[in-house]
Amino acid sequence: MNWQPIDGAPKDGTLFLGCKADHYHPQEAVWAAYHPNSRGKECWRTSAICGNKIEGLTHWMPLPPPPSVEDGE
Repeated sequence: MNWQPIDGAPKDGTLFLGCKADHYHPQEAVWAAYHPNSRGKECWRTSAICGNKIEGLTHWMPLPPPPSVEDGE
């Protein structure tokens, strides 16, 4: 997995890692509106419910697969 330009990031509600080239602080991000009834006001946001705007994202990459949990461990 490599960082890709933000222009290619998914805008379908898929979570991904986003960051700014000048300030390396990767964070989970999503293209969403502040509230589901705010259609037309979507932007990059944190993944929390009613997430905060994320300004200036320059790059993204898919989230890694989740760890597997085996029975009995």
